[in-house]
Amino acid sequence: MIQSEIKEKLTNRMIAEDIGLSVVNITIQDAFPPTDEVLSAFKNVENAKQGKETAINNANKDRNEKIPQAEAECDQIIKNAEAEKEARINEAQGQVARFEQMYTEYSKYPLITKQRMFYETMEDVLPSMKVYIVDESGTQKMLPLDSFTSAMQSSAAGAGISDGTASKNSGASGNSSTSGSGSASGTSGSAGVPDNTEGGNQ
Repeated sequence: MIQSEIKEKLTNRMIAEDIGLSVVNITIQDAFPPTDEVLSAFKNVENAKQGKETAINNANKDRNEKIPQAEAECDQIIKNAEAEKEARINEAQGQVARFEQMYTEYSKYPLITKQRMFYETMEDVLPSMKVYIVDESGTQKMLPLDSFTSAMQSSAAGAGISDGTASKNSGASGNSSTSGSGSASGTSGSAGVPDNTEGGNQ
C-alpha cells in the first residue's frame, strides 16, 4: 500500500521534472517506527488485522459446517412431517370407514349394535379402573377389579369345560338310550313269542 503510493508520487514527479528516468519498483526494508507509542499502535494494528482474518476464517469454517447440518435437519423434519401427515390421514380414513360400517350396522340393528358397543367399551375401560368405596366415617377403601377380572376369566373357563363335559355326557346318554331301546325291543319280541304260543295252543 505504501510502496504503491510512493511509486505513483515519484513517477508523477519525474514526469513533471522531465528527468528521463522511470521508477521500476519500490521496496521498504527494515522499517522502524520513530517512537514507542507509534510502535505500540503499529503492533496493535497488525494484531487487529490478524484477529480479523482469524475471525473471518473461523466464521467461514463454522458456516460451512453448520449450513449442511441445518439443511440435513430441515430435510429430516420435512420427512417426519410428511410421514406423520400420511399416518394421520390413513388413521382418519380408517376411522371414517369403521364409523360408516358401524352406522350401517346400527341402521339395521340399533339395539344389538348399542349393546355390543357398550360391552366393548366396558371391556376396554374396566380393567384399568379403580373403584373406591367411602363409608360413613369417610374412610376410602379401594376395590380392586383384578379379582373380578380373574373370577370372570375363571368362570368363563369353567363354563367352557362344563359345556364340553355336557356335550360328552349328552353323547354318552344318546349311546345308552340306543342300546336300551334295542334291548327293550328284543325283550318285547321275546315276550310276544309266548303269547303267540299260548294263542296257538288255545
